[in-house]
Formats: sequence, C-alpha cells, structure tokens
Amino acid sequence: PGYWPHGAIYVGTPRELEELGLDRDERVARHWKEFTQPDAEGHEHVIIEAVSEGVLFSSLEHSIGGGDSAAVLRPRVTDEERKEAIARAFNQVGKPYDFEFDFETVNELVCTEVVFRTYGANAGPIRFPLVEILGRQTMPAIELVRKFKGELGEPDAELDFIAFIDGDEETGITSIGDESSFVGTLERPALTFLQGTLVTHIGSVGWALITVTVLCLLGVAYSKNARVRHPQGPRQ
Repeated sequence: PGYWPHGAIYVGTPRELEELGLDRDERVARHWKEFTQPDAEGHEHVIIEAVSEGVLFSSLEHSIGGGDSAAVLRPRVTDEERKEAIARAFNQVGKPYDFEFDFETVNELVCTEVVFRTYGANAGPIRFPLVEILGRQTMPAIELVRKFKGELGEPDAELDFIAFIDGDEETGITSIGDESSFVGTLERPALTFLQGTLVTHIGSVGWALITVTVLCLLGVAYSKNARVRHPQGPRQ
C-alpha cells in the first residue's frame, strides 16, 4: 500500500567501511570479496536490499536509477550503533526474499524487513512501526514516511530528512523536494496513471470506490479466464 514500494539500506563504500574497521567484522568479512566487486555495469556496491532474487548488494545507480522518486532518511544513532547496524545488514545478505511479507520469520526477508532487522529488531536503536496486514505483522515502506511525519519537529525524532528527489512521469521533469513535499507523498496514490492533477480532487471515498471496482473487475476477469482454460475441469 502507498506510493513508496521499496526500502533499502545505504551502507557506504568499501573504503569507508575499511576506515571504520568493518572489513574485519566477521559478519562483513565473509561477504567482503563479493561486496568489493563492481556490479555488471562497473558501479560500486553501496547498498544492501531485498529484491525478488533475495538479499543482495547493489549500486546506487542500479537500486534507484530506474525509480520515479527517491528519498533518503538518516537514522539518529551513535557511531557505534551505526557500525553495528551496518554489520547486521551484511548479516542478512544471501537470505531469500519473503514472498509472504511476514516479519515474524527471520530466514526470509522482504525489502523493508532488511531495514527493520538492521536498525530495529532485537533491541535496535530505532522503533519501527509494524502493522497487521492480512493477519501478518509487516512494515510497508509508506510506514517509514508516516513515522517521519509523526516525529517531525520532536526532540526525540529518530529519523532525519536528507533528500527527496521527485520525478514527474508526465512531464519528464525531476525536482528536489523538501520535507513538506516528502510528507505529502502520504496522500499520493500508488498507481502512476492516477497521479495527475485531476485525481487529487477525487477524495478518499472516491479512491476506495475505484479500488473496489478495479478489484471486482480483476476478479471477474480471473474467473472468466479460469473457465476458459478449464471448461471441463483440470486436465490430467
């Protein structure tokens, strides 16, 4: 749900991690050779993220280069807490993707669960908001925006706003947004074709009716397709 579909951890460059001594941490060292190799396009690995292939290293160019928008939030933690978080992020590399989106399991991870396991779980320094969706505890990326908004201006806020790069697919123009425009993404629909100026006047009830209609149409289409494929029951 929400405009933001993905979350990732920026861990820094190999040189920066060497300066912190993290290349000697066992959790980092066992992945060091893979991390220090450039990606297929020659870009440096600086990100750890979970995608359909699993938890892996990525370059900045590959991770956000094809996105419509990108936002950067920095956790307010001590240097030691940050070093521990980076090591914990490395410890997730190689795990498969969690297509169940279940935060109660630790052997498979969804994208925002890498963020959660890095900074929040097991008495981590950041309190992340888990929500229940379809009976599972999870954390859609939009909840990070909601957390930031709820703590904005508070002395104990746990996330600092660093950057918001906003792309407009209709005009092809990219702009640099501020905190206010970033928080405003909470009101954006998830589907790109619904983000024009006209749709802002539809309202929440209107969007609910549109969503229900679309889901009903998809259900009808699926039902028809099932009958066409198996008019006399499944084949042996």
